[in-house]
Amino acid sequence: MHNTNMLLVLDKPEKLDEQLFANLEPIASIADEVYTKLTPNKLQFEKELAKFEESGGNHNPDLRPRLLPEDIEELKALESKLLSLKEDAKTHPDQRVSAMYVLRINELVANIRMALAATPGALKKTKGQSARAFELYNYFVYGRPRQDIFEATTSHYSDLAGGLIDDERAYVAEAARTVLDLLPSSGTDASILMPDLETFLDVRDRHFAEGTGRFALMFEGADIPSRGPITNDVGDPILRVGLDNIGLTNYNILDASAASWSMTHDPENPGLQRPKKINMPINRFTGLPVHELTHGLERSNGLRQKVMLYGIGTDRYALGNEGRAVVMEQLPYETPEEFTKSKRWDDILRRHLSISLGLGYGNEAATERSFAEVYRIINAIDYLQEIKKVKPETLEAEGLEAVIAAARKKAHDRTVSLLKRTLKGTDGKGGAYLKDIAYLEGNILVWEAERARPGIIDEGDKAKFDITNPRHLEDARHFEVISN
Repeated sequence: MHNTNMLLVLDKPEKLDEQLFANLEPIASIADEVYTKLTPNKLQFEKELAKFEESGGNHNPDLRPRLLPEDIEELKALESKLLSLKEDAKTHPDQRVSAMYVLRINELVANIRMALAATPGALKKTKGQSARAFELYNYFVYGRPRQDIFEATTSHYSDLAGGLIDDERAYVAEAARTVLDLLPSSGTDASILMPDLETFLDVRDRHFAEGTGRFALMFEGADIPSRGPITNDVGDPILRVGLDNIGLTNYNILDASAASWSMTHDPENPGLQRPKKINMPINRFTGLPVHELTHGLERSNGLRQKVMLYGIGTDRYALGNEGRAVVMEQLPYETPEEFTKSKRWDDILRRHLSISLGLGYGNEAATERSFAEVYRIINAIDYLQEIKKVKPETLEAEGLEAVIAAARKKAHDRTVSLLKRTLKGTDGKGGAYLKDIAYLEGNILVWEAERARPGIIDEGDKAKFDITNPRHLEDARHFEVISN
């Protein structure tokens, strides 16, 4: 095979799984989105949040979905189709292809069963049995958070608070002390969260190389300004070029329903979803869209491989896949430390921390924490980060009481938004939804893999698989996706 721009052109486009893929792809495109069904509906969440606020933060919101009977039947029908297809996959003449499909289908089935287990009454189980099933399917698909990464994250926030306990602004020092009082103690240094500078700069230089680097090739032909902010009228034409350069010429630029970026492969309207209105610094605009375009590139190249499953992803590809995509967000910054000052990095850390706290990490009793308990810890961090940003002129104009109230409101909204995402599917009395550990853990693993084998980050462009997973690497070598 050889490269044409960012795409692979295969010398022998033999397909080993054409029929299996044709049967799985439309089902997988639905099953992969099942996680969205875990979110409680808007009215239900607002009622639960009101109870939490009225109780002074003591009520634990029930974040289990309330799926309609027809939704439940649809999920069960989807599960049935997948189980039938798994039997077909077992008979494939290539045992390695067969195993890859069985593992991927098992993962998709587990996601469906997770959503059903989270829905009251969807399974013929007691509440406790359903909660246990939700937990087990979570672990089966995503694994457990790493203890050392949890401890490093708590160290990160302890270091932040420790640097502010002697702040001359008494209200900031008080907020810092609250964080230190609430955070579990840690024996792991926060430095493990970041790549070493030498590895980072090697990858950065490679990706920004003029004419040959990822960023040059992905946006070849686009008119990119040297300075921001980047708004829709400037950004959308750049995104259009990026989509075309990775072979997604039929993909549209779509308004997202929230302030988030994602790729959608809906056959009726595929596209790159971005916030309805964007106003971004140049380094964030460079990195965040490339995160999503990288996912699109993996799909384009994966579909050109001998095993077309590489286009929609092998089982549990998300860990290395999302970790590698976060690398693309880090590279526009001159050092790893510079990116750690961004809100995006803070969000990635908060996701991992809130999930780990919900599972009971750092709890002497080794018991899961409730929504209210996780909220107190995360909200203390969020409030500290809001109140420390207050400028003297704002304080003078509005007064301390108003400034504190505004900071508490912003922190509350931010904390609630996070926990609605990371604790969904639970009854609020303990546990978490583990999907979002992939961003931080995957990023750390990807940098470790790059340090051990320089160039492996680039290999990830060739298909949708986990470059940190030894089994995935063995399969990828066997099918000549990557070199030895």
